[in-house]
Amino acid sequence: VMRTESAKTFKQAAKSYIKNGGEIKYLRKIVRHLKNKALQDIYPFDILKMADKLYPNHKGSTKNRQVVTPVRSVFRHAYDRGWCSLISIRSFKVDKPKRLKAATPIWLHAFTKQCDKDNLPHLAAIVLFMSTTGTRISDSIALRWKDVDFKARTVLLLKTKTDTNATCYLTEELLDRLRRLKRNRINKRVFQYTCRHSVNERIKAVCKR
Repeated sequence: VMRTESAKTFKQAAKSYIKNGGEIKYLRKIVRHLKNKALQDIYPFDILKMADKLYPNHKGSTKNRQVVTPVRSVFRHAYDRGWCSLISIRSFKVDKPKRLKAATPIWLHAFTKQCDKDNLPHLAAIVLFMSTTGTRISDSIALRWKDVDFKARTVLLLKTKTDTNATCYLTEELLDRLRRLKRNRINKRVFQYTCRHSVNERIKAVCKR
């Protein structure tokens, strides 16, 4: 183990990493957990256990993205500065995603018709949006009115998982539903939902009916 006269902490290494252009997004939570623990006292086992504690109900892919990768980056930076030795942190096992069938036009028509009957216009719109644009539920929930261009028939999608932006084109039916939602909007969110679980529970209820 490389040692200096004053052993550097993970917090110090993370601060230096961010100052030199590193990504801060997931590090705040990690730093709060490790506090002032010295780099030389942190082992791969500690990192994996921390990931389990910080994200107990999440998949391996989330733990890799939000813990393992950021910690690796900080240790790499610290190594480059001569503050510690490199450590090898294994990734969590990631299951291959199951191939899901896309919603058929007939199913979408039946679903949106039931939503209209139940007076759930935002649910009909967000499901139609996800189905026609292929957008993840968390990104759909995050959509703001300022990112909707009715004239160009597009939305600017700020992707939360990959930190990249994308432009999605809207169908005529979806545009019509969004226009109606905008006339009665009560906040900046297009679909008003703030939690993916709320959307999923309402989808299940509509499907059951």
